[in-house]
Formats: sequence, structure tokens, C-alpha cells
Amino acid sequence: FNKCHKLKEIKGINKFITNKVTDMNQMFQDCKSLTSINISSFNTTNVVDMSSMFSGAGSIETIDLSNFNFANLYTMDCIFEYSNIKFVNVSNNNAPKLQRLSRGFADCPSLTSVDFHNFNAPALVILEQTFQNSFSLKEVDFTNFHTKNVGYLANTFRNCISLKSIEINSFNVTSTHYAYRMFENCGHIA
Repeated sequence: FNKCHKLKEIKGINKFITNKVTDMNQMFQDCKSLTSINISSFNTTNVVDMSSMFSGAGSIETIDLSNFNFANLYTMDCIFEYSNIKFVNVSNNNAPKLQRLSRGFADCPSLTSVDFHNFNAPALVILEQTFQNSFSLKEVDFTNFHTKNVGYLANTFRNCISLKSIEINSFNVTSTHYAYRMFENCGHIA
């Protein structure tokens, strides 16, 4: 569906058989007119790459990935970058092989909230620029989000000028090498 700019609806997507799919990279990228999508029936057990999956999907406002199985997922780089998503739920999930979430929600002007609570990603290494320039982002819940191996946090929340609440009490930054400009221009954090 990549670059299907005029596509507004996908009928029957709930019947897709995805149990052998390993790569969902750019699957819905630049589907600018797609207003909603229910992919809760997707079997993502074998998916390794979800990078840029919804990047540039300009009309989808909410999406729930909490039913996805991230057992073999390696990268979510740029998964929602440049989209108009408002809310994303990836809570209560286990992603033991996930290493990359760079720019996952960067440059999402309408994004207000992301729920990562109880998201277990013990192999995660790169979180840099994850929310950079998401000007409407107000809250992020990282309760019980494991970060012990994260080495790159640079620019993670840079220019998130509306950010008021962030739960990072469980953040372990002992492996972090780069955290420069992590909260630059986040004037509302108390």
C-alpha cells in the first residue's frame, strides 16, 4: 500500500493472513488519505521490521498496537514519523529482540499521547530522536519500560514544546552514551 495517496479505506484487511510475514517496512507509508485502519487481527509473530510502517500516513489519528506480538521484532525506526497520529497504544507487550526505535514518533504534529507502560524491550539500544519535533505531545507513559541497554537517547524529546508529563522513573541509563539535547525546548516539564 506504500504511497497509495488517495486510498481512504481498506476493506477486508482483517482477513489478511500475516503469520509468515517478516517485513512490514513501509507497508502503509504515505497513505495520506487513509483515515482509519483496524489491523488488530494481524499476526505479527514473525515480523522483524516495522520501520516506516505508517510514516507519512497523514489522516490516521489513533492506532492500537497492544495486540501485536513483537516476539521477533528488531526495528520500529520511523514507524509513525511524519504522520498525523494523535494517540498510540503499545502497552503491555514484550519485545525481547527490539533494538531500534529511532524517530519512531518524530515530526508528528498532532501526537498528544503515547502509552508504553509495561512494554518490555530489554535489548533496546537506540531511542534517539524518538519524539523529536512532535510539538503537541503532552504525555508519555513509560511505566515499567525497561531501558537498561539503551545507549542512544539524543534528541529523544527535543522540541516537544507541549510536553507536560512523562513517566520515566523506571529508566535505567547506566548504558547510555549519548543523551545530548534529550529534553531541549521542553519548557513545560516541571
